This record gives sequence, C-alpha cells and structure tokens, in this order.
Amino acid sequence: MWLSDGRELTGSYGTWKGKIFELRQTAPLADGTLILERAGGDSPGPEWVTQAGAHSFGRPPVAHIRFVPADEVKDIHAVSAEGIFGSRCRVFVLAEDGKGNLAVEASAANLVSDKKRLLSQYGFEVRPGDPVERTSVLGWLPVELVHDFKSEVVWPKDDDLRRIPCS
Repeated sequence: MWLSDGRELTGSYGTWKGKIFELRQTAPLADGTLILERAGGDSPGPEWVTQAGAHSFGRPPVAHIRFVPADEVKDIHAVSAEGIFGSRCRVFVLAEDGKGNLAVEASAANLVSDKKRLLSQYGFEVRPGDPVERTSVLGWLPVELVHDFKSEVVWPKDDDLRRIPCS
C-alpha cells in the first residue's frame, strides 16, 4: 500500500508492464508465477480475481489478485516503513486510512510498557495467540503521533541488507 503522498508502505512490490504493484510474495510459486495485488476499490479488469474478507490488519476488506509470469515482473523489492511513537516506540506503518490515521504495528521488541500504553490509551489489540510480553500490538494512530517516519527499500537478495530511502 502507499501513503497519500505516494511513498510505499511496509510490504513487497514489483513492476509489471510499467506499473508498480504490491506482491503477495517475492519468490515465484511452483508454476513460475507471482501474485499481483490491488487492495480495495474496483477490480482492475476481468483477468483479476476478487477476494472478499481475505485481508490483514489495516487493509481494505476486498483485494484483487492476478497471477502473472514471474519473469515479467521487474524491480522486485520489499519496503520497511517505520516511525517512532512517543520517545522510543518503533512502529511499522502498514496503511493509511485517508482520515489522518495510520495502521501501525509495534513489534515484540518494544518495551512492554510502551505496548501496554498503546493497548490502554489507543485501543490497540494484541496479535492473537501470545501475551503482550512476547508479541506485537496492532492499531490505528493519528499521523501526528508518529514522527521520524522513513520508508526504505530493502532488496531481498542484497546480502548486506542495504537500505535505500523511498522517494
């Protein structure tokens, strides 16, 4: 997904027929295809399959997918979009709702006190199956509460995990 200013958010992307699409995965399936995804809105065309209800936190309830030959997809990359909540709580930015809010995930690596603050003050939810001490919390924050935002491309095959700011 993208911010309203055009920067890519946390996820995987590739270029197919001159347009950038989200990818379900960066490695080809057994049949040599990759899955392009367009979240929300109307279907881009009859070749796309619409999936209702198959979404993750922060994403629209409808997604449109298309299987394409992997060798037709170029510039495959993963993006990490993150910012800071409060003085030290790193959050991954997953989506924007168009109303001034960001869907974010505070990872298990954050202090329990920061995650508990997000739970109690902002209505975050614990990732199912684990106690807050060992898992991430997910929720929506007003954009003005997330500072030091950066969106970086991480090339999956790059051994040194070089990070390149997204423009």
